[in-house]
Amino acid sequence: MPRTAVLLGLWLALCALPVLAQQSVPKIDAAPTCLETPTEVCRTGRRFPVQEAENRLKGEALAWWIENDTLNAVARRSGDYALLCCAVQTPMERIEGGVDLWAMSIRVPDLPHAQLTIGVFPTRQPMTRWRGPQAAKPASRTSIPADWIRDLTISSRAMGERRKLTIYAPPNPPPGRRYPVIYMADGDSVHGRAGIIHALVQDGKLPQVILVGLWPAPAETARDAGPGIQFRHQEYLIGFEGGDARFAAHERFLLEEVVPLAEREFAAATVPRQRAVTGYSNGGGWALQMGARHPDVFEKVISLSPGGASGIQRLHGARFGDVFLGGGTLEQGFGNNARTAAALAAPSARRLWLELRTAGHSEDLWEDLFAEATVRMFGDAGPPTAPESTPR
Repeated sequence: MPRTAVLLGLWLALCALPVLAQQSVPKIDAAPTCLETPTEVCRTGRRFPVQEAENRLKGEALAWWIENDTLNAVARRSGDYALLCCAVQTPMERIEGGVDLWAMSIRVPDLPHAQLTIGVFPTRQPMTRWRGPQAAKPASRTSIPADWIRDLTISSRAMGERRKLTIYAPPNPPPGRRYPVIYMADGDSVHGRAGIIHALVQDGKLPQVILVGLWPAPAETARDAGPGIQFRHQEYLIGFEGGDARFAAHERFLLEEVVPLAEREFAAATVPRQRAVTGYSNGGGWALQMGARHPDVFEKVISLSPGGASGIQRLHGARFGDVFLGGGTLEQGFGNNARTAAALAAPSARRLWLELRTAGHSEDLWEDLFAEATVRMFGDAGPPTAPESTPR
């Protein structure tokens, strides 16, 4: 297997993030030097003496620190590479004369507003998180009563296999009561998002909203699909190599099985204006496609860091209701995907928001944007912002 593929596979295992583009083996390049692109994320070219690196590490595998507009990191890692991850994704450089020492110095525009996740691969240390002094506050969350979350496994006719769902909904709703509903890609994230919704409801910023999460195909299901192929990509990204049948089957799974089940058993709303579809990364691309292909079912779309650039181009001429697009200015291509999708959806959308923040491809960003999007969609958050809203 090519070394780039190995790097990517290991990096994804660490970050638990989806593939960065609509291709099997995206290339991960070093950031350019600041002499080449002085206004974007760039390498400063700073060299670190061995002793400074050792002093910073103090026996740990990774040390990082902020100096003005620069993120510096040093790491101890045996092997022939080290990858800085994940707010900024770039290979680190060996420290000359050191033993298994690596370093990187990255200039990050608008660092005071940034929210960063920082780690180095491969290590088993958890990612650390940092927010600039002017960054948006993290989304509030609260604990959820145990009987509000249900994990289900159902036999899907459309998929020809058993698939998992996670539902966040009030138990024993009053007769005739219906709740606004958000259908979510990557249903394993419902457990985290539910605490955010619960807090917003308790704070009076939202009516009660329920979440219906569709889990992606288990990794072991795709082992025989071929190198670099994941069924999740095929289910979420229209036109993905070899995936037309699986995308169509997953679409039927949502429309013909999941939506009726949610309405029958969990009091999900039955009118389009009270239904939303959402996802992040490849799931963000999926949310856009479901909204574009079925505006009579889902009048609200929340798409965060959408993947699948070629699929986004298919949105030309599509009809939308309310659309919230979000992403990070430090992401590799995903922020541009959000901008492109906003431009294509703007002519027909009833309401459109585009929110770009100084962040990378990260769960922290998606949680914060999800909280904002749900309030704008279902709460009273005032008029929409312009499609080209100011990054922050």
